[in-house]
Order: sequence, then structure tokens, then C-alpha cells
Amino acid sequence: MRVALLSTYDERGGAARAALRLHRALPATGVESRMIVQRRFGHAPDVEGPRGGLAGGLAGIAAEWRPRLESLPVRRYPRRGPELFSPAFLPNDVARRIARVAPDVLHLHWTGFGFVHPETLPRLGRPIVWTLHDSWPFTGGCHLPGTCDRYRGSCGACPALGSTDEHDLSRRLFERKRRAWQGLPLRIVAPSRWIADAARSSALFRDQTIDVIPNGIDLTRFHPSDRAAARARLGIDQDVRVILFSALEGVADRNKGFDLLWGALRSPAFQASK
Repeated sequence: MRVALLSTYDERGGAARAALRLHRALPATGVESRMIVQRRFGHAPDVEGPRGGLAGGLAGIAAEWRPRLESLPVRRYPRRGPELFSPAFLPNDVARRIARVAPDVLHLHWTGFGFVHPETLPRLGRPIVWTLHDSWPFTGGCHLPGTCDRYRGSCGACPALGSTDEHDLSRRLFERKRRAWQGLPLRIVAPSRWIADAARSSALFRDQTIDVIPNGIDLTRFHPSDRAAARARLGIDQDVRVILFSALEGVADRNKGFDLLWGALRSPAFQASK
């Protein structure tokens, strides 16, 4: 079996790294895997996609500029919030690239920044598995709806856009998804129970099969080892408390929760436990 994994990036961000780990693990199960990306940061020969900027030629320049171009329709909303909103309006050549690889199954991951738009999926002509790395696949364009649950209906009057118009950009994208995916055979994978429940409650995915499968890790690299030896190897004192926090834009993006961690570290209860 040949599987093609679609991801905007290969080594930038948690979703891309989760997809790349899966891509590297599949051959050990007898599955031929190809990874197709909008922009490539790594050097793996079995990842297909241009490097950004001049190093990637015209395709690389286009890949670097697509996120900026993708944001143009959102700029019409002056009261929008800082959260990422993807209108998915740019044309793409994904169908041609898929046809060249000729996979038996497609596995979509995070495909924002103009890589894939709703009308792309029906043209791919393959069974599709889609792993939800955020909420965009079942919303009208926001990636993190927060307390908003308008995706259970048809979006519109989008808080992320600062909009009160029921027929705004979020409603139009939501309806594009509804039309494009009508009757499309999708198999949805959720890395957590939370996002699975949110997807099941959405108007777009409530009739789809949704399985909870946590992101995998390479157990040859990530496994328990001697704690004292690890501290010595990393130059960490044996008697200090260590807390690791890691996230892409972890401090700037409030969704990553650093403000909660910082507040907890400064709390009297934590200070008293030191």
C-alpha cells in the first residue's frame, strides 16, 4: 500500500513533526509512504516540496509568500482578533502532485496557509484520512474557536473576525466546505478526546466516523533512562527542580498556556513547595 501524507510543512510546528514521525514509521509496517508539503525545511529525500525563498526557485518563492497572500481577505475585518484565520481561497496544484505520486490512500494533516482549500478534496480521487491538529477542518476558518460554538450550525458573525454579519467570510467558507464535502468519504482521526467531541458536535463532521488516536512518538528515542546520568549529560545540577515547557510561539500564543504556567510558578503554593 502506498500512502501520501499532506502537510503544509515537514519540520516546522508540532503538527508537521507529528506527521513527519508517522511518515518515518510507516515503512516499518510495510507501507510505502510519501510526504507532500507546501514548503520543506528538512532534508529528507522522501519529502516532496520546495525550499522557501530563492533556494527553491519560483516554487520556493511562491511557497514563502502563500501565507501572506492567504491572509488578504481577512484584512477586510478591522476588528479581527490576533488568532489565525485561514480563508483557503488560493488556487493550488495539489491534485497534480497527488496524481504524480499515485497513492492508494491520502492522509491529511495540518494544511493551512493556502496549501489545500475545500474544493481540492473532491478532485483528489482517493480515500482520505484526516488528522485534526486543530479545529479548522470543521469551522468557518478559525483554527481555535475558544468558547465559540457557531461551527455547530453554520458559523457567521464570527468572533475571530470581530464580525456581526451573519454572511461574513466565515459563513461563506463554511458553506464552501459543506458543498465540497457533501458525500465525500472521509475518515477523521482526533489526537485527543476533546477535539473528537468538538468535531462530533460540528455540522460538518457530525455524520463522519471519528477515531481517537494519539500522536505517536519514536520509542527508540523517547524512553525512560537513568535520571542522574541524563542530568549529568545535559549539565543540569542534580538537586534542582526542572520544568520543561515547549511549544511553537509558546510565549506569544496564549492558547499554548504559558501565562497559566507562569502564574502557577509564581503562586504561593508553588513557592512554598520549593
